[in-house]
Amino acid sequence: MRSLCRDMLFGLYGVLWRAAAPLLKRHSRLRGDFNLRMHPEQGPFAALRELPVAPGRDRPLRLWIQAASAGEARLACALLPTLERAAAGYPYFAARPLHVLVCTCTRQGLDILADMNSIYGPCPERPAGLRLLSSLMPLDRPDIMREAVRQAAPDAVILLETELWPGLLLAAEDVGIPVLLLNARMSKKSARAYKLTRSFWRTLAPDRIAAVSEEDARRFADLFGNPERVAVLPNIKFDPAFPDEESPLPQGTHAGEQACDTLCPTLSASAPPPRKTQTDGPSRPASDNAGMSPSCAHLPTENGPALLFASVREEEERMLLPLVRSLYDEEIQGRHATIIIAPRHMHRVAAWEDGLHAAGLPVQRVSDLQSDAGRTDLRPVLLLDVFGELQAAYRAVDAAFVGGSLAPLGGQNFLEAAGAGVPTLVGPHLDNFLWVGEDVFDAGLVRRVRDAGELREALLAILTEQTAKLYGTVSIAEARTAAAAGRRARFRALIGPKQGGTLRSARLVLEYLQAYNGAKPRKTFP
Repeated sequence: MRSLCRDMLFGLYGVLWRAAAPLLKRHSRLRGDFNLRMHPEQGPFAALRELPVAPGRDRPLRLWIQAASAGEARLACALLPTLERAAAGYPYFAARPLHVLVCTCTRQGLDILADMNSIYGPCPERPAGLRLLSSLMPLDRPDIMREAVRQAAPDAVILLETELWPGLLLAAEDVGIPVLLLNARMSKKSARAYKLTRSFWRTLAPDRIAAVSEEDARRFADLFGNPERVAVLPNIKFDPAFPDEESPLPQGTHAGEQACDTLCPTLSASAPPPRKTQTDGPSRPASDNAGMSPSCAHLPTENGPALLFASVREEEERMLLPLVRSLYDEEIQGRHATIIIAPRHMHRVAAWEDGLHAAGLPVQRVSDLQSDAGRTDLRPVLLLDVFGELQAAYRAVDAAFVGGSLAPLGGQNFLEAAGAGVPTLVGPHLDNFLWVGEDVFDAGLVRRVRDAGELREALLAILTEQTAKLYGTVSIAEARTAAAAGRRARFRALIGPKQGGTLRSARLVLEYLQAYNGAKPRKTFP
């Protein structure tokens, strides 16, 4: 009866995908590549299948990593080089090439993955190396996903965060491919929705789940009914908090290490781009900077205070435009502030440009700073239209507001700003970042404000304090660097013990696959 009900649900699921196809094909974000999503036998899937495969134990290890959008694509960028290095410590994998297909649902995610091969060179510990292919995710219609899995022929499917696609899970189960869910998180709202079809999801449960918190672990265990296969590992998103330095990888006993041993108790853990600017093409997140070299060295912030509105979402523009207008006219210790705006998505650069002009403010794009294009003799508001350079902008300012948080949007990653050592402000809506904890707020490294009015007063207070401290003795650049170094040290002391999730997750994958290939554990739960 249980199997019959599941078959009926999947039949209905496939019918709904077919019925929705005409609408999806016309959707602005899908129409350009809809046929590719419908036909996984084309493109990267076919390329992966055609890669040469050596016999026996030298056969490449093939992984399918599912990354929803930009945030998850960055997790993949963090995970893969660590996975490759860690594989050197496992005889079962050390001599095997690693072929990885990373699928993402959005063009933003694909943009991040596109530069990954040029960022990470060959691993000296593993001359066999890593071969990466990236693709837009096929439609999750069961028959399409079944063909996609057949083409990719992975040894394992790795899901990041909350990528629970029924068609993909069913296709993997049908051919006995293990599924691992890493950096897993589930909100209260999602948990309530999943509970309505809990019996269905329990038939598709992943083989291992590494949750980012005890609360998330309880929700996944309740949904899938497999608490013995769920553990808590450090959140991978803590590791890139210091993007210009190698994140510390704690050794020895650690909560994450113990959790990995709990999931794989029989094994020991031993582990040894060009600039892109705004175009008429698909939108790109200005705040995604994984692995990209900053080139915002020409920002004109050397002669006075500077502030940055980072990762600003479309829903916040009406709140922030009057604030920018009023701050532009403020004098801080006899100086006017340089204002930089970095929209979360590049397609909003033009909208900001229009809005600022309508407010009577001069505007210049950062990509035009070294040319005569858009040059003005007035002090312009700067628009960061250069993809992947937000981290450089953080280092050039005295205060930063990180968006997605004034409107109820869940927030954007404010750890990047705090990790750069800039005084950081966020709004009240941070539901997507509750995993960070309260200590960064208690320590004063990040400050929450209630609304745009409080944000204005907080920014003016910070800029006034920074101007009084930094301007008048040494050069502004040297003073900024010295002030940021102290805040970075405090931030590292706070965040360092929470890092290491990337390495622990990589070990979990390798240890499970090594055990799986020897023992072939059951695919379904009692």
